[in-house]
This record gives sequence, C-alpha cells and structure tokens, in this order.
Amino acid sequence: MNFFTVGFVLLSINLDFDMPLNYALKLAGVSFMYGGVKETDSVSDGFSRLRPLIAAVCALSTLGLAGSLLTYFGLVNGMAGNIISIVLGAGTVAAVLYTQYVKIIKLMLPRHELVNDPSLLVNLAKTWKKLAIFTALGAAGDVLNRLLPVGNAQVYASVVLVIARIIMIIYIFCAASAFNKVRMDFNAVHPV
Repeated sequence: MNFFTVGFVLLSINLDFDMPLNYALKLAGVSFMYGGVKETDSVSDGFSRLRPLIAAVCALSTLGLAGSLLTYFGLVNGMAGNIISIVLGAGTVAAVLYTQYVKIIKLMLPRHELVNDPSLLVNLAKTWKKLAIFTALGAAGDVLNRLLPVGNAQVYASVVLVIARIIMIIYIFCAASAFNKVRMDFNAVHPV
C-alpha cells in the first residue's frame, strides 16, 4: 500500500497538457503503482488485474511525453500541437481517472480485510470523487482554452482552468491524506 499511495498522488497531479513534467510525473506514478499492485496482491487477490490498465496509462503517458517534447522544442506547433496536446492530455486524464476510481478504489472498497477501519476506504472514495470533479473541470478548461479563438470565451475557459487547478491541488492534498490513513491502517494490519 506504500507504493500505491505515492503512485496515486503522482498520477493525480495534472499540469498543462503540453508540459513534459506532467507526463514524467505520471510515468513515475505508474512505476509506483506496479509496486503497489505486487505489494497489495500478496494480501488480497485481484489487484494483479490492474496491470493492463496501468500499462495503458503508461503507454498514454509515454506518448504524451513524446508529444509534449515535440511541442516544447517547436517541432510541432500551431493547431497540430494543440490537437496532439488535447488528444494525449485528455486521454491520459481519462485513463488515470478510470484506473483510479473504477478499478483501484472500487476494488478496495469491499475488501475490508485490507484495513481495520473500513470507513477509511469510504472516506478515500468520497474525497477522490471531489478530486475527480475538479480534475475533469481543469481538463475541460485546458481543452477549451486550446480550441477557442482568442477572445472572451477563451478568457472564461482560462478562468475555469485556473480555479479548477487551484481547487484540484487542494483536493490532491486531501486525497493524499485520506490514502495515507488507509496506508497506515493497512500497514498496522499487515506488518512487513
């Protein structure tokens, strides 16, 4: 669960779609998630089924890193760079959200053998849902900011993007705290 916690937090961080650091953080998160799968699967079966989804996030993050580097170094610019950023950025965000909730959190919720206090898992799910809302709003703002022509609509999309990102950062800390409580309880139940 130790690796899961770090991987979960690193995957939750979303920067601009064309920033190489955004995808580098995701790739680091994927590495920790693989360690978390191995660690948690030894206690409760079923976590090894996450490997193909984590591999998909890894592939999208690798493509996103390559696309963002092409954009960063000016090899692809203009509308083509925006399209590459939108497709790979939004795809990576969607894959991470799907993997985090539909697979990881829903897999953990009924497994009361993981922790002493199952309410910690419920609290993690509630906190993650709030994080997901602002992550999705930030991604939508980033997409609109790239697609809309310069003008008032683009300014409004930028405002939504900035506000959503600020609130998302707050909820990343909240989700990290909730996941850390699960981790500590998991470690108390399953000492190494």
